[in-house]
Amino acid sequence: MLAGESYNFFDPDLAAERERATELLRVFNRTEAPSARQRILRQLLRHIGQDSMIQPPFYCTYGHNTHIGDHVYLNWSCIIIDNNEVRLGDQVMVGPSCRSTRPPIPSRPKRGTRAPKSPGRS
Repeated sequence: MLAGESYNFFDPDLAAERERATELLRVFNRTEAPSARQRILRQLLRHIGQDSMIQPPFYCTYGHNTHIGDHVYLNWSCIIIDNNEVRLGDQVMVGPSCRSTRPPIPSRPKRGTRAPKSPGRS
């Protein structure tokens, strides 16, 4: 994924990473105290710089592929699709409802790669 190669979105390890991010984001988006939100962001993101702030709700895919510099402000409802590295430099301001995306999931997956079946479906 980070090497720019094809990957299986349904890989159990990647699914576990997304679930971890989803849980941290659920808590972050319900937390009111700014200091508590910062602690959650330090667990979620690869790096969050000094005096940087993200307003909830905030969403990302993995979190650990996102680097946020110093003095950065992300307004409400930002979405970062961090299937690859996403870097915001220092002194960046992002408006509400913005999206940052990286290259999409390959449209032609490797031969033999299949999505898992949903429970109760054949």
